Amino acid sequence: MEKTNKMLYFDVMKGFLISAVIIGHSFLIVASHITTVADKMFFVLLCKLLSPCVFCFFYFFGYGQGLKRRRNNSKRLMKRVSSIFISYLIWASFAWLSFQLLGVDYNLINNTKGIGLDKPYTLRYLRVLFTFSGSWQYYFVFIFIVSMFFLYFFKNFSVRLLKVYLILFSSLQVLFFLFITLYLWQATSNPDNLRRLGGFIYANPFVWSIPLFWGYYRAAAKKEAVEKVKSKWFYLLLGAVYCFAVIEIYVLSEKWNGYYLLDQFTLITLLNSILLIRLYDSFVRRLIKHLRKDSPLLIFTGRMGRYSIIPYFVHLPYQWFLFVLLTQLTHVDFSPIPAFLIISSIGLFLSYYAIKLIELLPVKIKRLLMGI
Repeated sequence: MEKTNKMLYFDVMKGFLISAVIIGHSFLIVASHITTVADKMFFVLLCKLLSPCVFCFFYFFGYGQGLKRRRNNSKRLMKRVSSIFISYLIWASFAWLSFQLLGVDYNLINNTKGIGLDKPYTLRYLRVLFTFSGSWQYYFVFIFIVSMFFLYFFKNFSVRLLKVYLILFSSLQVLFFLFITLYLWQATSNPDNLRRLGGFIYANPFVWSIPLFWGYYRAAAKKEAVEKVKSKWFYLLLGAVYCFAVIEIYVLSEKWNGYYLLDQFTLITLLNSILLIRLYDSFVRRLIKHLRKDSPLLIFTGRMGRYSIIPYFVHLPYQWFLFVLLTQLTHVDFSPIPAFLIISSIGLFLSYYAIKLIELLPVKIKRLLMGI
């Protein structure tokens, strides 16, 4: 693949993935309001297509770290980590301030609502910042930072030794997911236990070790980002795994009356993610092949991917804020599917135009907001 096309591929792929994250978070916002069987089926079918995007995002993050592992050094690492953390501080501070000013109607995605209300504002603010808990997606900043230090440790390892570690880490994660799967199927359902387990798992860097190290290994071995599908049985296997994943999430979400853990952290969802990365790859390559480079879709996904940190910080909580404002102005109580479509649209276009606006700012401010 030519260098220009390779850059376009990675931009469009990351743009597709961050767009899927935005849409997936829109589903989580309305999940608790879904009651009908038809709505549940719509959402479980969709989420099993989209939820692997987080797995794939970590895969491509690991791949990017692997491409530059020989050029990396401790000074560059610390500079990159500090830039990301400062950018996070700016966005998280603005989100925290927004929650304080807007009030309870806007608090749905405020992870810390009702916690530490007897404490001074300063302590509550610092707690939110350093626990990465101000909005649903902020815990990923912590995971990305830990991952950069973790992968840096392997910068001088041989490819052969990296493969050994890939097998080791994959085996440990599979065992961990096996434990979670057995627990979800066999334990007596208790939403409180599910939330506590979710709090432990979601922000745990270990549960993302397969995509991170798999991507890192492939880049270090100078392999293509995603291996092309060679077996004619692949799509049959993918279809079977996808169907099992849909059935699993439907049954378990009924049992536990919740969605925590069910989108990412069972064995079948892990396998679904590993297989779907090839479907994502095929989809993106077809887009690039059949569309002109100045087509609106490639421009949109390319910009979203090139500056993916902005959609990451912007889409939540601000798409939720705008949706609440819309409902208050129109006095319409949207049912789950229309609400999901509206929130998704707000998140996508808000993210895209936030990028365009930030591109107009002075370079120093732009770099601060983008973590570069």
